[in-house]
Amino acid sequence: MDAALEQSRLKYLSCKLAEMFLPETAETPPPPIGLEPGTPPKTSNTSGPRVKFVDVPHVITPYSADPPQSSGSILRVVERPLRQGLRCRHPQTLYANMKPYLRWWHSMPSCKVPSQDVSALLQELLKKLDQLELSRETQNYIKLKLQSIVDTTRAVAPSHRRAQGERRLEEVANRQRRRIELMEHQAVDAERMLSLRDSQAFQRLLLNELRQRRRQEVLDRHFCLRHDERLHALAAARKAQEEQIIKGTFDAALEKARQNRIERDNLRREVRQKEIELQNLLISNLENRQEERILFLQDEQNKRQAEMDLQAKSNKVDNLREKIELRQQLTRQIKDLEEALLNQLEPRDLRECNEIRGNYNWSN
Repeated sequence: MDAALEQSRLKYLSCKLAEMFLPETAETPPPPIGLEPGTPPKTSNTSGPRVKFVDVPHVITPYSADPPQSSGSILRVVERPLRQGLRCRHPQTLYANMKPYLRWWHSMPSCKVPSQDVSALLQELLKKLDQLELSRETQNYIKLKLQSIVDTTRAVAPSHRRAQGERRLEEVANRQRRRIELMEHQAVDAERMLSLRDSQAFQRLLLNELRQRRRQEVLDRHFCLRHDERLHALAAARKAQEEQIIKGTFDAALEKARQNRIERDNLRREVRQKEIELQNLLISNLENRQEERILFLQDEQNKRQAEMDLQAKSNKVDNLREKIELRQQLTRQIKDLEEALLNQLEPRDLRECNEIRGNYNWSN
């Protein structure tokens, strides 16, 4: 069963290669393989880890990966989808169809500057830059640039001016020349691949490539599973660490809030104690001031009472004195009136007798 499957795969690959290297297609073939018929095939590296080829259904979460790098595999030409069905045509030689173009190209006049001038310029430039070591690729690049500069200089020179149609013809000829060179390379590569199609070495190489591809797929699947497990483990560890950090932060916030509440209660208690002390001090000051004021008022009242008593005593003496003086004054007035009356009504002798009598009475 496996042998039949391998034979069907080989036939399918051979048909695909024959279809891709037909002259009708304009696709670029893969780079040539340095393998000739009769050479021993390359042995695959079996020193890697042994992996059991088992198709295990699994679900891989999407993750970002680097784009696949281009490889020089011979299977690259058959990785495209089947477009024209499983038709297998006999290979034809592309070089036979290109012979008319080659004859036309060799008959065209060359408008390119001789390479001796460019080589001489390159040698002079290398002599000027004798301290620098240039690689072959760099020298070829400089040579191409010098060729373009010389072509441009000669194209714009007044002695070598051409008409617009000639320049367009030269451009078309250059493009056709490059296209024909590319077709020649494609024809050579196609002939080499078609010559290797039915060889035993090519079949062994395809089998090794298929085995290596399958091994690589299994390894990629294994590495993807390991990568997913590692990602899940990292996510779980990160989540646990975040939860631990959040828990520690929450505990620290609670402890800080408790300390702030204790400090706030202590501060409120101290403020209340200070307010009570201040109220007591104010009350004691008010009581002392009120007592002092009461004592002061009592002293003032005593002083006023003493003054009033003294004034009353002095007023009483003055009243007695005034009464005595008033009585004396009234007595004198009465006596004067009596004398005046006696002087008017009685004689003088009688008056004297009365005076004597009156003095006696008053003395009693």
